[in-house]
Amino acid sequence: MASGGMTSMSIVMPELDGAVAPYAVAAQFERNGMKLFDAIPVHTEKFCSLVEHYARLHDTPNSEKKVAIYYYKGAGKGAVSAADIEGVQSLYNTLKALRDAGYDVSGLPADAAALERMIQTQGSVLGPYALGAYDEFLKHGNPELVDVETFTEWTEEILPEKLRQELRDTYGEAPGEYMGVEKEGRKYIAVARIVFGNVAILPQPLPAVGEDTEKIVHGVEGAPAYPYVASYLWTRKGFGADALIHFGTHGSLEFIPGKQVALSDYDWTDVLVGDMPHFYIYTINNIGEGIIAKRRSYATLVTHLTAPFMQSELYDELKILKDRIHRIENMEESSVKQNYRETITEMAARQNILSALDIDSTRTLTDADIDRVHIYLEEIDGAKVNDGLYTLGVPYSDENLRNTARLMSIDPIRYSLASLDAAKGLIDNDRLDDIAFINHRYGAATENAIAHALAGENPDRLLRSLVGAEGMAMLEADDAAQRQQQEAMMQMMRTMAAEPKKELPRFLDEQGNIIPAAPQEQQAAEHAAQPAASMMEMMAQATPAGVDAGSEERREERILSALKTLREALQGVKGYYTALKHSTDAEPAALLNALNGGYVEPCSAGDPIVNPQAVPTGRNFYSINPETTPSAEAWKTGKRLAEDLLAAEMTANGKYPEKVSFTLWSTDFISSEGATIAQILYLLGVEPMRDGFGYIRSLRLIPSEQLGRPRIDVVVQTSGQLRDIAASRLELINDAIAMAAEARDEAYGNYVRKGFEDAERLLLEKGFSPADARKYAGERIFGGLNGSYGTGIMGLVEKGDAWESEEEIARQYIHNMGALYSANGSEAWGETREGVFEAALLNTSVVVQPRSSNTWGPLSLDHVYEFMGGMSAAVRHVTGNDPTGYFNDFRNTGRPKVQGLKEAIGVETNSTVFNPKYIREMMKGEASSMETFAETFRNTYGWNAMKPSAIDQHIWNKYYDVYVEDAYDLGLEKTFSEKNPYALQEMTAVMLESARKGMWHATDVQLREVAELHTRLVSEHAAGCSGFICDNAKLRDFIASKVDKEAAESYNKNIDAARQVQLEEQNENNVVLQKEEQQPGRRREAQREETAPERNGTVYWIAGILLGLVIVWLIVRRKQDK
Repeated sequence: MASGGMTSMSIVMPELDGAVAPYAVAAQFERNGMKLFDAIPVHTEKFCSLVEHYARLHDTPNSEKKVAIYYYKGAGKGAVSAADIEGVQSLYNTLKALRDAGYDVSGLPADAAALERMIQTQGSVLGPYALGAYDEFLKHGNPELVDVETFTEWTEEILPEKLRQELRDTYGEAPGEYMGVEKEGRKYIAVARIVFGNVAILPQPLPAVGEDTEKIVHGVEGAPAYPYVASYLWTRKGFGADALIHFGTHGSLEFIPGKQVALSDYDWTDVLVGDMPHFYIYTINNIGEGIIAKRRSYATLVTHLTAPFMQSELYDELKILKDRIHRIENMEESSVKQNYRETITEMAARQNILSALDIDSTRTLTDADIDRVHIYLEEIDGAKVNDGLYTLGVPYSDENLRNTARLMSIDPIRYSLASLDAAKGLIDNDRLDDIAFINHRYGAATENAIAHALAGENPDRLLRSLVGAEGMAMLEADDAAQRQQQEAMMQMMRTMAAEPKKELPRFLDEQGNIIPAAPQEQQAAEHAAQPAASMMEMMAQATPAGVDAGSEERREERILSALKTLREALQGVKGYYTALKHSTDAEPAALLNALNGGYVEPCSAGDPIVNPQAVPTGRNFYSINPETTPSAEAWKTGKRLAEDLLAAEMTANGKYPEKVSFTLWSTDFISSEGATIAQILYLLGVEPMRDGFGYIRSLRLIPSEQLGRPRIDVVVQTSGQLRDIAASRLELINDAIAMAAEARDEAYGNYVRKGFEDAERLLLEKGFSPADARKYAGERIFGGLNGSYGTGIMGLVEKGDAWESEEEIARQYIHNMGALYSANGSEAWGETREGVFEAALLNTSVVVQPRSSNTWGPLSLDHVYEFMGGMSAAVRHVTGNDPTGYFNDFRNTGRPKVQGLKEAIGVETNSTVFNPKYIREMMKGEASSMETFAETFRNTYGWNAMKPSAIDQHIWNKYYDVYVEDAYDLGLEKTFSEKNPYALQEMTAVMLESARKGMWHATDVQLREVAELHTRLVSEHAAGCSGFICDNAKLRDFIASKVDKEAAESYNKNIDAARQVQLEEQNENNVVLQKEEQQPGRRREAQREETAPERNGTVYWIAGILLGLVIVWLIVRRKQDK
């Protein structure tokens, strides 16, 4: 675990300047009782080779450069997968951009459709169950066959013995079972690739395989599979790539477990990337995982746009329902009004709104209930959703540009206007949470301002029309004060620069011998240090994290804050339009510049609606400094979210929750500056203290009387990305939990201390010693085993024939996420102790998940059900109660809120997959657009498996109506068949598996029609052979039982063709290697470094990273300047 200070100075700060490749080139060695810095053997040479290769990019003609491009696609015939973009079309346009820049891309087909056909034949990823498909690939896919002898030579040259032994222990001797082939008596590993002149495109292989799906999913620590290693080594040694590109967000290379940063020769990612300059075409929207790619695979990111945005709008009965609500808003009490209430109640129940809002459907809605329904409809109506996907090289249409720029501006403008009125006392603060009120009062003015700004009107004139002379005067006075402060700072810097520089003494000679400082030098150094030390002492005076040491902002400050936000938003409208428009040209230009050894400009990132500064794209984004989090603004946000959460629980249950579970994700942490961590701290009744530089230096216990409520216990699950990016914040939470547990000034009770006591009792019952029970009772932060980045649960969940009960999933989840990020110090960091996670989950009744992007929701992103659904299943398993789910919704930066899980699911389904406007726009896309629907269906199934209460029957029945019956008459089967029949195969397979497992209570007619559609698609287009389609025997039998005999026989024949080698057609000289009876046992290592060679003492990976970053940065900038 790297210290927070080291990460900030050696990694975070250089990234702000565009530094790349955080290589460890020097370290601290212990020699003869002394700790000395020295170059790291082998790794330093590798770094020098990397620098040479970067420099060579500038001097080598494009026509001679060799480039390897890895794309990601799931197993089977599904689309090339990359977040926010049409995969194949974008890849094709990237290849054309290379060709136009002089790269040899000979053999590139005439269009993207031809490239897609080539990928399906030559560049697929095959599941280990699809032996028939693999046989076809060997016959027609023209793979690179890497013979075992050559592969062994490469591994002996590149991999240390420790990693070679990991391969043997995990998969046996090369070539292993998966993607192995025997030809004319020799054994080979098949590498899928398509070569166009000097450019090779390759699918990223499955990172690991095992005897069955559960082991594939749950045993991914350690060595990647032989085909994975062979592919990257062929890229380096066989193909001889000058540069490596990973195409689209994201692959698996950067997530092979190992060190979080400053990788060594014993990290798989390090040895596979080697000394190849690495570039990653990445969406601006996924900050956390992009930072992992930068730090763990030495990637220079080249960002691209997200999909364009549009406003969802209401449809059908939802639109009618909103109209009914508007009719009674100002109606006098009467029998007519009561009739309207009853009609609204019936319509809301029919649309599943009452279930989504947890409103009693057995009675007529009250006016307060109708207000909640109205707000729900307003959120659906105004939802910012994808308008198709983005294609690299194809600019947004003018309509897309205007819509996206409008949606980037709308919330900052209307909420600034509302905040301004609230600060002036013209409206109540509670109104800021009422989106229906905000739209009604400020919507017209906001739309008018945006329209005029897009037309080119002066933003200052628009601002004056909205805030008047008084508001403009306040801004002008503030501007003048800011200029004075800046001038004072500049004067101070000029004074400091004019002072004579002090030369510090040398302490080591060239041989490493200590040279004592001369007395006069020592005195001069001490004298020079005194003013700086005095300044540090002044700056380090710790204050509470809030404004004015936690006091309320003055009225004028609130007004000024709203005015400044409004001005910034108005000034940005036209600029957003321009930045979006220029991005499409900037992206390939940046990639070509990077491939020429050029400097890629740094930037912040995120959903452009949440962070407009993320555009234009074609840049290399950075993170925030975790040591300053939660920021002062995040502290205010976190406090309010904590209060809103507790208020929601009091309303629902009449009491405070004893314990709340939180998921921490890196992107949301970065986007919100640690607001969820602030929420955790405030629930505990602990406040961060920051110094004058903004760093959190300590914690302060908030007195119980000031809190006015009990201290709430917490349990935290962290993603691997957050763990790596912000390990020090996990330590901060551990410190806060311990502080809260020890508090004795309790006027309202202390659930944290109670949680410790309850956990200790359970651990004693489980057989822990008294000392260990006490030691582990305070553990509250958990994550993936063996340094993994996810939960390792999705493969099991989605292979429905591998589990029968929800309890099996919960137990596996608790096992997979049981690593302790420990209250017991760094030596226990990542330790696993069975039973501790369960003890920590006692008393939990609430599960909270952050959300900071408009590009995904609870059903459209698999990681949400993976983490939030997994934690819900674990809590239910331990406590017997179904926890309430909430989102911390940060998408509106001016007014983050707490939103219920079912409400969020209802908003997402009605604004996207149930909404004919959204479906119609997505149907204009290609294969990747079709795949988004399959992803949503899979995730719905995942939620149903892990938290059944989240998914009502209404959802499955609506899926049936829209996608099987084609209720909107959109011609969906025809469109899917033309563009991506395998997506619709997947969707129907998921529906049928949901019915087989009792999740969807489908009628016989529904089952027959879905099964007939599924088998017809398999018959007409062959089996797509994802896991749902080809790797679930019970589902296959279930499907066959729902269609007539002829259809069942045809269906089984098509599935068998994909799953089984057709012996009568097999070339006797080209033999697919079959599974052996016994798979070699996996060697599991608790600590990767335990067996690593240690030359001349213990190596502490502390320094050298900054040196590596600076060298690369200087070389790239120097080349750029030329």
